[in-house]
Amino acid sequence: MLVGEAQKLCPDLVVLKCDFVKYERVSVEFHEILLKYSLLVECVSADESYLDVTCWGWDKVCHYSELLRTEIHQKIGCTVSIGCGNNKLIARLATTIAKPNNALFVPSHINEEFVEQFDIGNIPGVGDATMKKVQMHAGSTKIVELKSLSRGEMIDMFGNKKGVKIYENIRGIDRTELVIGYTRKSVGTQISWGVRFATLAQVLKFVYGLVQIVANKLKDCNRMGKKVTLKLLKKREGGNESKKFLNPGDIIPISRSKLLVEYTDSLETLQEEAEKLLLELDINATDIRGGGFYVDKLNPIATEQTNFITNFVSTEGDSAYFSQKRKGSKVKSAPKKKRKIRQMSI
Repeated sequence: MLVGEAQKLCPDLVVLKCDFVKYERVSVEFHEILLKYSLLVECVSADESYLDVTCWGWDKVCHYSELLRTEIHQKIGCTVSIGCGNNKLIARLATTIAKPNNALFVPSHINEEFVEQFDIGNIPGVGDATMKKVQMHAGSTKIVELKSLSRGEMIDMFGNKKGVKIYENIRGIDRTELVIGYTRKSVGTQISWGVRFATLAQVLKFVYGLVQIVANKLKDCNRMGKKVTLKLLKKREGGNESKKFLNPGDIIPISRSKLLVEYTDSLETLQEEAEKLLLELDINATDIRGGGFYVDKLNPIATEQTNFITNFVSTEGDSAYFSQKRKGSKVKSAPKKKRKIRQMSI
């Protein structure tokens, strides 16, 4: 339910403010607990991860899962839902059923039967466009009905790679491997909530703030970059405003990039280039609903020790600068390490 609708139904509703500093602290504590149970952890977000728990053995999954859920609740006060299966798709879907505050374990021999209860929109990576295409072609988005489509028909609709993936997913097959480490290929930050401007000066101040965050991150990871990108979210002409408070609504992402002559992590240089890109984009200040700044083509100037957990929570500087407006950094992952695994989604 949207906050606005809730306030109409309950005029005395108390809406708590966001506390991103606390969220970051709790997220780190959460992942530190996970690492006590398995060193093979893929962080999906601040509060969601996949674990390789092959070392537990299937007969111990229930026992250790309850220990994990209990420890997290006792130490950070958060309830936890767990889904376990022999691949990431099954683990993820099992977690949706386990919510709230429960656990579900799916033996591999019932994978195909298990996924039949879901809609194709429950499969990770399947969005509105895919849903509409499937609905138009098959007249349904229910997995149990889509299994009549052949592999060839899926490939015709979505191309070879995506078509095969969806064909296998609706049969409980997922070949996606766990990503247990990251090599930083870019540094960036984006904000798309609470963004409204009246003047170009306000926009420039916003952009300078984005650049400040990215410059701090470059210093923290001891890297420099040679390519800069400024992205602005522009209100679509004739588009509707979001019903959610200060959400971007119907927008068009527009960006400009520039390849620099030299590698740099200089705040002054980055801000100067960002200002030039802003002027090139030439968007009305009142139409801007968000923005991001990114630096890639990084040059490692020293050995980088990447913390794959804190990739998913911001540095202290983000929260200090933007308080509640920060959405977080964008980090591209390294090639996946191949393993046969039993996976748990939390």
